[in-house]
Amino acid sequence: MLDFTWTDHSLVNVLYCVLIYAVFILSYYNRYVTRGLIKDTKTNYFLLFAAFFLIITACIDGDWFNYRELVMYYDFSEGAHNHGEPIYGYIIKFVNQNYLLFRLVVWGVAFVLTLISFKRFDLNINIAVFFLIAVFLVKFNYARATLGMASCCVGLSYLLKPRRGLLIMNVLLAALFFWGAYEFHHSVLILVILCVATIYLPVDKPIIVIALLLVMPFLAALLKDNLILVDQLENEYISDRLEHYLDRSTGPSNIFGILGGVISYGVFVVPIFLDTITIVRKRKQVPVSMVKLYRVIISASILALSFSFMGLESSVFVYRILFMTFIPLTILTVYLYENGLMPKKWYSYSVLWGIFAISFKLFHLFWEYR
Repeated sequence: MLDFTWTDHSLVNVLYCVLIYAVFILSYYNRYVTRGLIKDTKTNYFLLFAAFFLIITACIDGDWFNYRELVMYYDFSEGAHNHGEPIYGYIIKFVNQNYLLFRLVVWGVAFVLTLISFKRFDLNINIAVFFLIAVFLVKFNYARATLGMASCCVGLSYLLKPRRGLLIMNVLLAALFFWGAYEFHHSVLILVILCVATIYLPVDKPIIVIALLLVMPFLAALLKDNLILVDQLENEYISDRLEHYLDRSTGPSNIFGILGGVISYGVFVVPIFLDTITIVRKRKQVPVSMVKLYRVIISASILALSFSFMGLESSVFVYRILFMTFIPLTILTVYLYENGLMPKKWYSYSVLWGIFAISFKLFHLFWEYR
């Protein structure tokens, strides 16, 4: 049966990624950024197919190949230890260890759930999908955690944009998708907790943000001193995952690695900064649902930043928590732009930074495998 045969990066598949990403950007940038506010309410299915094709096949991040190894060599014997949540064992068995089908199921469902989130938050699907792929393609298709994040966002939408007159149904649906988020990736429990807790706390107020930044070193110290509490949960899986994360040291980086890290984090910093200015300046015009979504983003960002002060050898907690914001950040940024709250120039800065970040990563790969 048809399947991917790539086992690692090569000049051929790097050039393939360069080509399909470039074609996507050149085909749709003018339509959904330069002229994005010219309402195009009819869903562009060619755009959706192109986006989905990129999500499934663009092997830009190295984990794309690691997941292939997971699927191809998954051990179904009793008592075997495999990487990933138990639900993926059932999926791998269902697709008969075919990596192409595995990606179609996992990232396909993640894409559908993301589209549902866009729809429920009243976004123009075309503009939102272009932003997602142009800016966060690598973040979307590199890890199975994306499925958990997408499920969490759908659950959050039922809290922030509930169906009128169906309170119990909204709560049940939110709980269902939050539970799904945890099953798809246990680390997304952090995002679920933040969603439930922070939408009711005024962490979007500038004075609160400043206060949190000031206490960040103390928060980091508290978290570091209490990581041992994980072992007291009597949950072997969580303890093993924590140890695995702490062992994942990024190690020394060359100039490409350092510069690439700065550019990669900028993909989050730039839109968060511009969204913050927009919300502060036009607070009365921003719907409550978007303000609460912003609270989730800010809370997760501050928590991620806290881990950078902890002195851990691994930075995995920083980027894993920060990466959880990319779908909510897409929703918020596109909404502010689409509704005339954010200047087009600012919106284009976020898009261009994302394009630059992915292009830089592709250039780095090309330089390495040329």
